[in-house]
Amino acid sequence: MKPEDVTGVILAGGASSRMEGVNKALAAVGGRPIAARVAEALSEACGEVFVAANDVAAFLFLDLAVFSDPVPAACSLSGLHTALFYAKTPHVFVAPCDVPFLRPELIRSLIAETRETDDVVVPENALGLEPLCAVYSRRCLPAVTERLRAGRFKLSGFFGGVKVKKVPVARLVDADPGLVSFMNVNTPEDLDRV
Repeated sequence: MKPEDVTGVILAGGASSRMEGVNKALAAVGGRPIAARVAEALSEACGEVFVAANDVAAFLFLDLAVFSDPVPAACSLSGLHTALFYAKTPHVFVAPCDVPFLRPELIRSLIAETRETDDVVVPENALGLEPLCAVYSRRCLPAVTERLRAGRFKLSGFFGGVKVKKVPVARLVDADPGLVSFMNVNTPEDLDRV
């Protein structure tokens, strides 16, 4: 898989409910909004980048296209649906808006793991899958749409009906030695820590 065959999408439609009213995507790390840091990593690894967010105006500063959810559900599955719905490439790489240390090398490694026949290429660690930092084929769109319409919002809930390739994080440590790409900011304490 080549980078130009993959659209990078920032999932930024969450409520940031644990951030005491602060939009975590706009919180600053190293003097820059986390969403800007994610956008930069995606831009270095993918052919095109856009944002999936219902608050379109909040992300115009990124100078990227911003699409709101055609099937609003305020969940990660709805964001994935938006990514797959609007992408023009065969695959998307989705990243949450709250991972300030996302590394383009990790994105490129996952893209390199992706074959045309793979529907989902997802990192797996000792605690399970990392479906918010993964590659998805646009072939997943019907399954995602069906689950949204049924009100079943678990992101990995449709994995049983598609071809999933799990990539052990041990294969990704050359690209991201500390696996910091998966470190996210959900609370003010997380923000202080990073």
